[in-house]
Amino acid sequence: MRVKIPRLVIAGLAGDSGKTLVSLGLARALAERGLKVRTFKKGPDYIDAAWLGMAARSTCRNLDTFLMSDEAMAGALATASTDADIILVEGNRGLFDGVDVEGSHSTAVLARRLAAPVVLVLDVTKMTRTAAALVLGCRALDPEVDLAGVILNRVGCGRHENIVREAVAGKAGTPVLGAIRRIRGDDPLPGRHLGLVTTAEHPDPDETIERVIQDLGLGEWFDSLSDGLDTELDSGGGGLSAGEQQLLAFTRIFLKDPGLVILDEASSRLDPATEHLIEQAVDKLVQNRTAIVIAHRLGTVQRAHEIMILENGHIHEYGTRLNLVGDPNSRFYSLLQTGMMEEVLA
Repeated sequence: MRVKIPRLVIAGLAGDSGKTLVSLGLARALAERGLKVRTFKKGPDYIDAAWLGMAARSTCRNLDTFLMSDEAMAGALATASTDADIILVEGNRGLFDGVDVEGSHSTAVLARRLAAPVVLVLDVTKMTRTAAALVLGCRALDPEVDLAGVILNRVGCGRHENIVREAVAGKAGTPVLGAIRRIRGDDPLPGRHLGLVTTAEHPDPDETIERVIQDLGLGEWFDSLSDGLDTELDSGGGGLSAGEQQLLAFTRIFLKDPGLVILDEASSRLDPATEHLIEQAVDKLVQNRTAIVIAHRLGTVQRAHEIMILENGHIHEYGTRLNLVGDPNSRFYSLLQTGMMEEVLA
């Protein structure tokens, strides 16, 4: 089957691995950037298809090698993709799960028919190096599947993410394209015995806003507002502490969901309790987006993937954190050993 439009298949190792959440986020992010996204759901699933259509702001259709011939699938692709910039296909169940032991009519089979790269959503709950073994197994089981990258789901913390990233990239030779932290509280996409709830049954959007506020540690402040989300605040942040102002700014960032954030001394000059809330918020904020952080806190350096040291207006050293930490000749390694972190990153 010849498909000329850029295309991507989102797959998982099992059901409930997070592939729908990733597919929805990716579809909306691409649509927000002005691309014409055409989504497809593998199988006869109509609930996920409704969510995908809402996210992409266009009708989602189904593709399935068991129910449709190659000619029928080609016709569906041609009809839906006349003016498309990209085709996004969400798989079902595990990547190789089909109707028999050979995996006939699986997501992997569909990806091969479409000649589409696959991004694997990997649930890493209570797992580190074993993630690399799972990815290696997928590569070995069917080398013809173009496994282009992995997105980690339900990551516990920054250290957890760094270990899994290094294991998957180094041991399985597969790039980690992103990571999603474990979501506290109720699932944003609640399910039931038939799968997800339908789009019409999802809670009010205000609940999402309030949940972000609670997650960032502003619950007590929010509960004190006389009119809830309709409360008008004084100009210039009057009535808010310095920490509350920063956390409220973070709330706006989370709701806007930008691709790039720049933080300059985000936790400076705050009391320890508020600083802890800010650090937790920063941990969430830098996930799944590019972040440029100017800080002097060791915790911030630990969450960074790449580090640049500036001295006298010039770049003295640049590299990944893991490479610099492992190089005894690097300036960063020397500074870590001598405990001069605050001086360098201030």
